[in-house]
Amino acid sequence: MKNQNLAVIEHKKRQSSIAELNLMLSIQDSYTSDVKDYEKFLAKNTLRHSPEAIEAYLKDMADRGIPANTYNKRLSMLKKRCRQILEENGLDEDYRRKMEAFLSRMKPAKIASKKIDETKILTEKEFEKLLAYSELPEQIRLITRFLWKTGTRISESLDIRLRDIKIVDNRVHIRLMGKGRKERTVRVGKDFYEELTGYFQGKEFLFEKAPGRKFRREYVSMRLLLDARKVLGRGIGSHTLRHSFGTWTYKKSRKIQALADYMGHSSSSITLDMYVHESLDDDDLELDK
Repeated sequence: MKNQNLAVIEHKKRQSSIAELNLMLSIQDSYTSDVKDYEKFLAKNTLRHSPEAIEAYLKDMADRGIPANTYNKRLSMLKKRCRQILEENGLDEDYRRKMEAFLSRMKPAKIASKKIDETKILTEKEFEKLLAYSELPEQIRLITRFLWKTGTRISESLDIRLRDIKIVDNRVHIRLMGKGRKERTVRVGKDFYEELTGYFQGKEFLFEKAPGRKFRREYVSMRLLLDARKVLGRGIGSHTLRHSFGTWTYKKSRKIQALADYMGHSSSSITLDMYVHESLDDDDLELDK
């Protein structure tokens, strides 16, 4: 009898309509901020987990002006969990097709261009003014110069080990391990490199605050932010220096693929989107011909 009852319950589960299917994000799930946001929405609106609830949640996020990246992350989480539930509950093929069609209709939001506004980069004059600031610690001044000259990410720079550096003629080649464990090499002049090693006297890392101890990214970033506010009237981050390098190097060289490789971008399209600020003028279009 018990087995028959279980069979009936299981049969009813399989025959549930789309509206009534319990797309439960179980309590046992890891409660990330994305899951919590969805759960709060359901509780606030007295809704059950269902395709209709998901549609309402997505509309609510759009109405709240949730950034596209966050919207897409939460949508991806919901789709993944729905598919897990479909798989775990062994629902009939017809229902699975309907649910898959529903999930496919839920499209990610379009992400705005990543183009770097030229007002958000440093001019050479601003850079020199920052370096001339008397209260800027010498260690921050040297790290700032390195970031400006190489376009490296702050974490990449502070992770540089002396064993990853080779001197070839008057050029110093520095091997980096960037995002996604992608390896690349940047270069600086020998004189500047000797200035760095002469000051920091590193035993293991290029930039050391004590023997074998590298600087914390948070410290360098915060110090740069606060000092820039005092000198330039606006805060800048380490990425401001990276974007400045990308913008000015492209303007001088016009070598997109080479710049993408040098900066460790996964695709030259990223470099184009960020650093190429061009538009067609009337002469380009030959309007008078």
